[in-house]
Amino acid sequence: MPDAIKIRVQISSADDLRVKAGQKIRRGDVIADRRRERELLEKQILRLREQRAAILFSIKRLDNLSQTKEESLRLEQATMPASDFSASVAEIKRAENNLSLSASLVEKQKVKIEKLKTLRFENLETILSHEQVKLDELLARQAEMRDSLELAKAQLSTTKATRAYLEQKDRLEIEKQKFSVSEAMQNLEIQQAQLQANLQSIEKQTIDLEQQLARVEAVRASFAGTVEKITWETQTNDEISVVIFVDVAGDDGGESPKL
Repeated sequence: MPDAIKIRVQISSADDLRVKAGQKIRRGDVIADRRRERELLEKQILRLREQRAAILFSIKRLDNLSQTKEESLRLEQATMPASDFSASVAEIKRAENNLSLSASLVEKQKVKIEKLKTLRFENLETILSHEQVKLDELLARQAEMRDSLELAKAQLSTTKATRAYLEQKDRLEIEKQKFSVSEAMQNLEIQQAQLQANLQSIEKQTIDLEQQLARVEAVRASFAGTVEKITWETQTNDEISVVIFVDVAGDDGGESPKL
């Protein structure tokens, strides 16, 4: 075992030294401790970790919001029920059948009147007049059936036109919603990218500070002895290099009581 050893330490100020020349030290005694610097680094690391937690929370919130936007867009793809013109088509079919039946009755009545004209008996004129009234009624009914058919067709055309207008309006509204959601999604992606960049920066700063913290741990004596002298060597930026000369001859191996 050597009679003397040199201990080189890095400190920030003279207050970081915990020994002085002529002082007896035991194994495990703190000889240098950059406590203030260490506490400052620990506070900075804690603050960065809090910022990291806040950023992770914001990223998760944006992810949830992004999913909500996508789901709302899918729900808005089809806002109108399927078109159904079956009722209007059935109404037209009924009107066509009624018109066909009416036309048939008109033709039969005309044939009947023509046959009556070929006969010779009393009150023929009265009978013909009566049958003509029937024919006029059938013709009027036929006109009504024709009007009903045209009305049913017109209603179907109007229904289809209204449906086409509503579908076009619905498509435009969906496109408007798509654009709005797409724009919002782009903004969310920009925010997420910014948060990710901030997160990477904070993680890098944290690693750097943790490495600095590891360099400012308290330096303890490995041997008991007497501090012969302290030499101040160099200063680089905020760090001062100090060499502590310790006479360890006659070391009894004692340890300092735990603080």
